[in-house]
Amino acid sequence: MPHPGRQADGRSPPRRRRRHDRHRGVRARRPHPHRRRPDRGESFSSDVAYGLKLPFEDAERLKVRYGNVLSRNVDDVAPVLLDDRHYSAKFISQILEYRAREVLEFARDSLDDARLLNALPGGVVLTGGGSQLEGFGQLAEEILGTRAGFAVPRRIKGDVKPVLKPQYSTAVGLLYFAAKNDDLRPKSKGAGAFDFGSIVAAVKGWFRALPG
Repeated sequence: MPHPGRQADGRSPPRRRRRHDRHRGVRARRPHPHRRRPDRGESFSSDVAYGLKLPFEDAERLKVRYGNVLSRNVDDVAPVLLDDRHYSAKFISQILEYRAREVLEFARDSLDDARLLNALPGGVVLTGGGSQLEGFGQLAEEILGTRAGFAVPRRIKGDVKPVLKPQYSTAVGLLYFAAKNDDLRPKSKGAGAFDFGSIVAAVKGWFRALPG
């Protein structure tokens, strides 16, 4: 009978090597097998729609008008009105707060896994439509333990007022990056600003170039 801890031929089994981070010389962390990335901001509306048994469009209207992710600041009996029907502002806030906490806790854990959570002297920048919910910045500071600010698109010109909002910062940022790498920036003074019309025209060209 083979000796316990040895293979059938009597040799010791090969030792399992630990994975190391080449740059830090420490053991690399594996992602938790059951860890799931929270969905995008649309999930706030989906949660409200599910909780109140409403169409998504009505839930979106309630979220935009009355959304607050700090339920402790909402009156227990305060009603909100939508199409002649009253809903509990407190219950809506509790739904939104649960989702906001999930998103922010995921961000916190991801930063901690990357060993960056305590290396953010300037704080964090929040973007996307969900960040505009009342109380989101305060909740972010509580969960992340650092200052939180909001991002809006910059360095664009033209008729851009409709997109100067946090929910468009990612899309405009990608367009800005594409324009910069395609050398669409004007060479004259003020080259740091991009003409929004030229960027949109370039994107339309990309779509026209796609195979049908």
